Amino acid sequence: YRPAMGVEQHLTTAVATSGLAAAKTGIAVGDDFPIVCETCLGESPYVRMIKLRVGDKLCKVTNKAYQGFRWKAGPRGRFKETIVCKEVAIEKNICQACLSDMTFGVPVGVRDALLRQQEAAAEPSRELVDMARAIQSANSGSTPFRNLPKLCSFWLAGTCSRVGSKTCPFRPCCGAFKFPELASTHPDECRDLVDRLKADGAAKVMLSCPDSTRSLIKAAISGVNRDEAIRDRVAGKDDLSKRYLARHPVDDPTPTSTTVWLGGNFPSKEALVDSLYHHGEIRSVSLAPGAAFVDFADATAAAAAVALRRVDVAGVQVPVDFAKPKRDDATAAKREAPHQALRPELANALDAWAAPPDTQPPPPPPPAKKPRLDDHQPRPKPPSA
Repeated sequence: YRPAMGVEQHLTTAVATSGLAAAKTGIAVGDDFPIVCETCLGESPYVRMIKLRVGDKLCKVTNKAYQGFRWKAGPRGRFKETIVCKEVAIEKNICQACLSDMTFGVPVGVRDALLRQQEAAAEPSRELVDMARAIQSANSGSTPFRNLPKLCSFWLAGTCSRVGSKTCPFRPCCGAFKFPELASTHPDECRDLVDRLKADGAAKVMLSCPDSTRSLIKAAISGVNRDEAIRDRVAGKDDLSKRYLARHPVDDPTPTSTTVWLGGNFPSKEALVDSLYHHGEIRSVSLAPGAAFVDFADATAAAAAVALRRVDVAGVQVPVDFAKPKRDDATAAKREAPHQALRPELANALDAWAAPPDTQPPPPPPPAKKPRLDDHQPRPKPPSA
């Protein structure tokens, strides 16, 4: 099973648990097995997929009956279900459970914002590939937020009777000390709560958890229309996509950009000139570790080179894109003098520490020690009245 290759390829080359192609075993993806990503399946290579009766589930987007599935996302995960039909998943190229893109693993809004359309084919941008790798590395090594057990409402109210016997399957009674409800909006409170749970356990923290922390968790999980949130997620208008895009701003290259970026290691500048000279006049070429920058004399020539998305340089296909703009003077000054925002005494101390040895002020003399009388010495007598 290789969902990372995309829905179109997955529908034709899906592999069942027996290792044979779906066309040979008669397994129809969407009818006999859901269209889900590897993250939703969990870290275990063996998944017991429960096929629900047709009509038990209604698609959250089309509101029509479809073939639903239910499974457990790994030994430390929770039971998950499909929430949209296969027609919506194929049309949007998304997972039926988490609604993320099947190819890159990012939300639909992020994919649509960073995916550049070129005629009939869609080519991913550097920002999209970098964000997909960052999300994949964040989910590796631990249970992703989307697979965590649900939050125990009785523990949140302070009345869970199974937390002491460790039979409660929900967070944090089961030992999963992660709170996505607070991780993005209140990281300090989330960190303090996790530290207390690791030190004292879920049973003691249930009775001693501050009311302010409970109120923050309740506010995060209440007042949300789940069906409307799902439809916004499929349409790419959800808050998660906005947070991702705000965390990784996208530089919108203007037509006046004349510098292009090429990824890879190149033998010489002449090889780049030979591959790009037919687009227009080249003013300069600079090489860097793993990249090269070509400055054209005309913005139209740069746009024509970027429109190819990949160019042949010395027999190797390398990606090409607009170069990101340089940092402004304010950002450069902030990086050169990062301590200007500190308190005056701390800034002076940092300047003194960074000064050359011959210009550093001499260290202050040590404080004078008060004379100490030993026990064997006679103490002075008080003056008589």
